[in-house]
Amino acid sequence: MSMISSDDIMNFLVTVTEGHKSSTKKLKYSLLKTFFNFIKNSIDQNLSNPCDSPILKKTFKATKNQPLIKTYQIHVTLPY
Repeated sequence: MSMISSDDIMNFLVTVTEGHKSSTKKLKYSLLKTFFNFIKNSIDQNLSNPCDSPILKKTFKATKNQPLIKTYQIHVTLPY
């Protein structure tokens, strides 16, 4: 585990998320980061999380202009 670098994570995520939306890319990055944090907290406290690289955080952040919930307008005509 300690031999996995931030570059390895970047190459993996770029390959796996090619053609996907930024929200999917962010999710995959978050899952990997959580996995490495789990390993660090449960098994090897000396492990450094390769996902903590600033370039990875910047590359796989979700864009802020995407709404989390889509809104729809509904037009109803009521009979008189």
